Amino acid sequence: MKQALKAGLNAATISIVLRTAPEIINAIKYLIENGEVDEEQFKKIGFAALKGGSEGFVRGTVSAAITTACKSGVLGAALKSVDPTVIGAVTVLVMDTVKNSYKVATGKMTRYEMSNELMRTMFTTTCSLALGATSQAFIEVPVVGYMIGSFVGSLVGSFTYSVAYKPAISFCVDTGFTLFGLVNQDYVLPEDVIREIGIDVFDYEQLEYDKFKPEGFQFSTFTPDKFEPEKIDMTFLRRGVIGINEIGFIE
Repeated sequence: MKQALKAGLNAATISIVLRTAPEIINAIKYLIENGEVDEEQFKKIGFAALKGGSEGFVRGTVSAAITTACKSGVLGAALKSVDPTVIGAVTVLVMDTVKNSYKVATGKMTRYEMSNELMRTMFTTTCSLALGATSQAFIEVPVVGYMIGSFVGSLVGSFTYSVAYKPAISFCVDTGFTLFGLVNQDYVLPEDVIREIGIDVFDYEQLEYDKFKPEGFQFSTFTPDKFEPEKIDMTFLRRGVIGINEIGFIE
């Protein structure tokens, strides 16, 4: 427990630095450009420190506790040689999945958003572990080499995922493929198109309160009649992205 709490405090410290550093830089930049300090930026720094520190402490403590239990043989002899970095990555992945599952259950996130976030996190974590182990072999300084490689791997993984995501969604748009249930194919026509073809659309009743309008005087004006020839309007629909991992009809 002492080792786990110590690791949790170290992780919390690192998380606070990583979360607050960008906000502090933005605050300094705003001070240089405007000659004053923005109160909202200090609030962001405080909330970033609180959130980053708490999440880092929990993740670091849990990861260290599981690693210590594996190394000591409590969880079996087969797990004595397990890589601590793998345990940390799996712990973070599981905790993020639990958090996102709660958001889905409370309606703050859709199932397709959660699946997209899970795939992105898994791909980024894999790249981070791979480059972290590779850089540690070249940079023999303990921990530092792995941290540098892990950081670079996360950037490469995030960029690669974004590049590969676009052609995958384009393929789903053209073929109607659901990517094994990860993409929602919505075939409902847009509301404005439904109205245009003459179908009544049901609207919920809304409360319209009376507004006071003062009486006004307007001069009489001459308005000539205008002739407008009849024309045929045509609306062309195509399939496109209407949400995260969701494809539907758009004009």
